[in-house]
Amino acid sequence: MELNDPRQGNLYDKVFKENMDANLDGIVAQVLSMKITRSEEISDDLQQTKERKADLLKKVQDENGQVFILHIEYQRQNDQNMAYRMAEYCIMLQVKHTYAY
Repeated sequence: MELNDPRQGNLYDKVFKENMDANLDGIVAQVLSMKITRSEEISDDLQQTKERKADLLKKVQDENGQVFILHIEYQRQNDQNMAYRMAEYCIMLQVKHTYAY
């Protein structure tokens, strides 16, 4: 298998997961000072297609010359999940306007 073969990444992930299963409790205890009392596997498939349209989106500059993306959402009523929606917007905006792939 060549160095840049995509299958190599999958093999690495498999080996890493197997080693983490055996050592996770100790690593979490050392790094996070937390004792795991119970754990269970959850799906690691995070694929999702999502489109969002912001209510108000502007590129602004303040008096110090710093440039920001100003994002405002108008709501008629309280949305219990608004923090999650805004976090999604934030990540999507950063990927689109900050990183060049």
